[in-house]
Amino acid sequence: MLQCNINIIHCAIIWTDLIEHTHERNPMNLTSTLSQLSPSTWIGYVAAVMTTLAFVPQAYMTWKTRSVESISLGMYTIFTVGVAMWLVYGMLTRDWPIIGANLITLMLAGFILGLKLYYSINFRKYLDYTGLL
Repeated sequence: MLQCNINIIHCAIIWTDLIEHTHERNPMNLTSTLSQLSPSTWIGYVAAVMTTLAFVPQAYMTWKTRSVESISLGMYTIFTVGVAMWLVYGMLTRDWPIIGANLITLMLAGFILGLKLYYSINFRKYLDYTGLL
């Protein structure tokens, strides 16, 4: 399910970017449009997909095993805030590869951070103590 959603979002981002690059060309000629993208744009897309998908195994294993001891709360908190800032930057500059990659990474990192908080012993004790659990 998660992989399917990532593919749908990624395809939408690529399509939006292709439309932006085809304002002077025929948007129906996808092959021509793809061949006219610069090598740096291709590298950007491949890098965005690879670094974003790198979080899928961690999110899956954390969810499956419910083991969060080896995940640093400080690192994931700082990282998640940093990804959110990259997303805002991408939105301000209308840079679709940055928006797409960081939107998906933010969801995955936020998911892992949420699991870290939820499965942490101290957090569970807090929820139990406050009656929220």
